[in-house]
Amino acid sequence: MRWSAIWGAGSASSRLTVGAAANNLLLQLQADYLGRSIVRPKVIETTVAGACFLAGLGVGIWRDTDALAKVWRADQTFPSRMGTSPRRKRLASWQQAINRAKAAG
Repeated sequence: MRWSAIWGAGSASSRLTVGAAANNLLLQLQADYLGRSIVRPKVIETTVAGACFLAGLGVGIWRDTDALAKVWRADQTFPSRMGTSPRRKRLASWQQAINRAKAAG
């Protein structure tokens, strides 16, 4: 199975397929902090769709995951707008905040 065809593994972008994908700010922040594009699908609530896809594979509606990849449609792409240096600084600051919170108990 080529799950990368569906999920974008090894590519320059990631697909977000949860209800939070409706939040533009969240998607842009994720793109910036991950340093890669985030792609929102046309169908955001995909838990049931995923179960249907797997069932369809099981009973032969779709031959393989390549056929499923053709069903998926993008709605909007959020490119990373943050450079490497600012990203590293912000992530280091975030890690320091996490460490302080852990130390505080």
